[in-house]
Amino acid sequence: PFLNFVRQVYENFPNTLKEAFAPKPAPVAGQPVKAAPVVRRSKSSFKVVTECPLIVMFLFQLYDTHAPQNVKTLLPLMVAAINLRAPPNAKLQALSLFHDFIAAQVKTLSFLTYLLRGSAEWVRPHKESIPLSVVQLLISCPHELILVRKELLVATRHILATDFREGFFRHVDTFLDERTLVGTQRGAGDTLRPLAYSLLAEVVHHVRLNLSMVQLSKAVHLFSRNVHDTSLPLTVQTTSIRLLMNLVEGIYHKHNSDQDNMSKMTNPPGAHPQVPPGGTPAASVTAESGVKGRKLLVRILDTFVRKFGTLKEYTLKLCEARGEDKNLEDPQMLLEFMPFRSGSLSDITIDVTKEVADCRQLIKTLIVAVRTVVWSVSNVKNQTVARGMQEHECLITAKLLKHGLKCFGVYSNEDQAGAKDEKEILELFAGVFTVLDERTFRDVFTLNMQTLFDHIVN
Repeated sequence: PFLNFVRQVYENFPNTLKEAFAPKPAPVAGQPVKAAPVVRRSKSSFKVVTECPLIVMFLFQLYDTHAPQNVKTLLPLMVAAINLRAPPNAKLQALSLFHDFIAAQVKTLSFLTYLLRGSAEWVRPHKESIPLSVVQLLISCPHELILVRKELLVATRHILATDFREGFFRHVDTFLDERTLVGTQRGAGDTLRPLAYSLLAEVVHHVRLNLSMVQLSKAVHLFSRNVHDTSLPLTVQTTSIRLLMNLVEGIYHKHNSDQDNMSKMTNPPGAHPQVPPGGTPAASVTAESGVKGRKLLVRILDTFVRKFGTLKEYTLKLCEARGEDKNLEDPQMLLEFMPFRSGSLSDITIDVTKEVADCRQLIKTLIVAVRTVVWSVSNVKNQTVARGMQEHECLITAKLLKHGLKCFGVYSNEDQAGAKDEKEILELFAGVFTVLDERTFRDVFTLNMQTLFDHIVN
């Protein structure tokens, strides 16, 4: 009987939406306006809809033999429910009802993701409509509903773990909009951003080779900021570094493709450029895109090098805390970590063992990533100069050697395993410079000869 009641609730859901936001009659002139209390039946309540999916899930777990028949009935109704849209003026007309409506849809979506994990064949006929509904919910979800948005992001991430994720690929621009993904609410930062950026990294990773140069530029801008954002955990910073490394491949091939197209479109000597009416030469447009591709690669390289510059200070503090066994509840000690953490002093908590492990993983990921981008910058095609790094790119790489050498103290340990890890990471770091051309290699080490000598002596 309860499942029949749930079916009736979802069958009535479109009428519930229509009645909730029906236009109110205009007041008669000269008569006072009386706001009569509205009492809704349970079958016409958004709050009841919000509670139903979780109860149904528990019932299916307890009485799994009843699940197949009831899913066939409820599934189309639930998919139709999350596809519904409130009127444009719903927020102004009844804000609390609009909040309840969005919450009911998100709870219903969470139940659909539960079915998707266990019984994907039942949900497969709706493979196209569910991702579209998720995107629409991200757009329409009020920014102040932080917990509802968090549940929506969790459900979205579950969908990304299945082949239903293909439905999100055409909506990359929506995911790249921070206002849509995270919202603008002040309290959303600590609660939503780590989850949101991990989700965004998954979406971008799957479509990285098909992104336009504009989309690649947005992604590089966003995740470069995340690499240096102290309010994000080191694990999220590591994920951002890994994604930037994966974007390098798409930028490199797109840049080279644009350079090849520019070569083909270049007119023979003495010929006049072909200019479309009211436009610029196509070769100029392609050249501009090619230059932008190289600039993006250099920006990623600069981001990684600057991160090494930050880590050299942070690893020094971690080594001091680990070596002297300082009390991490001491305000003076916590104050030393303030530059590497956001928030007030009372919010800072440092687990040295975990921080050292996360920092090691971040450095290892950073070295692998920086090798990829150093090779790409050195070998990317260029119409004006020979392959290799230009002067400003060489100076950035020289800073990489200078900053990087100071980050490996966090690997030093008295046991044999620590020595093995240190040797492995130093060999990995040395491999970065083996991909440089001879001229750049000589310049990088000439600029850092004193730093190398000091490290050898110490």
